Amino acid sequence: MSVNIHTLKDIRNYLKKELYGIYPEHEITAITTLILKTELGIDRLHLLLDSGKIVSSRVVSRIVDICD
Repeated sequence: MSVNIHTLKDIRNYLKKELYGIYPEHEITAITTLILKTELGIDRLHLLLDSGKIVSSRVVSRIVDICD
């Protein structure tokens, strides 16, 4: 599967798209926060403030693996 993820915002949008219809929106937000905290060590505030931060291809691969 080819994904177009380059920034933290892209990760957030990707997870939202993948989890939509499976979980309610507030749970998607919580799951996204948990994944980013676990994988990148960033909290929700930093996700909002640094949403344009570029992420490595290793991180992208890990996020995609989590969703698969």
